[in-house]
Amino acid sequence: MARPLAVSLLVALLLALQPRPVSPATCRFVLGFQTLHDHLPQIVGDCLEDEHHNPITGDTIQRTTRGLLVWRKADNWTAFTDGYRTWVMGPAGLQVRLNSERFRREADCLEVGLPRCLILDPRLRPAASALQSQAEGRTLLQIAALAGVQIQRGALPPSAWGFYYAPTRIIVLNTTLDQTTPQVQAAALAHELQHAAGLWPRTALECYDLEARAFIRQASLWASFWPRGLPPAIDRFHAELNAITVLVAAAPAGFVVSLLVAYQHECLGS
Repeated sequence: MARPLAVSLLVALLLALQPRPVSPATCRFVLGFQTLHDHLPQIVGDCLEDEHHNPITGDTIQRTTRGLLVWRKADNWTAFTDGYRTWVMGPAGLQVRLNSERFRREADCLEVGLPRCLILDPRLRPAASALQSQAEGRTLLQIAALAGVQIQRGALPPSAWGFYYAPTRIIVLNTTLDQTTPQVQAAALAHELQHAAGLWPRTALECYDLEARAFIRQASLWASFWPRGLPPAIDRFHAELNAITVLVAAAPAGFVVSLLVAYQHECLGS
């Protein structure tokens, strides 16, 4: 008799651990979310929670049984996404697009002179403007837009200014750069955009080559901001960019040695 009892207890435990469905009576849709739900009841589904404010972005979000409702503060944008597609309610009425696309009116759609815009965190627009002021910066942004690259902000280790993840084609710029100038952010973006424009390395040599090209691009862009000579550093980011630019231009051998040392773990796995 002990075995059936143990099985019964196990079944009871598993049932207890199953997520309990949320009763629709415990949450509700209001205002714009209610309107969007009324237009797309089968697509949006039922609410799982009441809407709540995101203090970091200023946006309002609400999870549903089929996805996420979002009101975005940056452009007064109300939408629903199922993780693959997004339905947007705006001046043109209700429109649908892929999550990898943007409508021209959206705040994170950066015009780069192509039919397709570049998806960019609106808070990085000053940095993008700095990039667009230089020919090589404009080219990098256009290549990224054509490749479907997205540029975001995020928390990274202090030593990392940015990061590019090829499988998702996402560039993340460290939020620590919020405290510096758009030109510094633009130089950091140029480094990561150069990564995005190249092939993902398969060997140590390709890894070093990719990093070298990224630093050379970064130094070139930084120098282009100051045609009369590099300015005195106003913060540690300026100082580091000045040092990199001087090293690349005046001491290429020293630059190569420093690169071999700095990226030994990343490129050699040691």
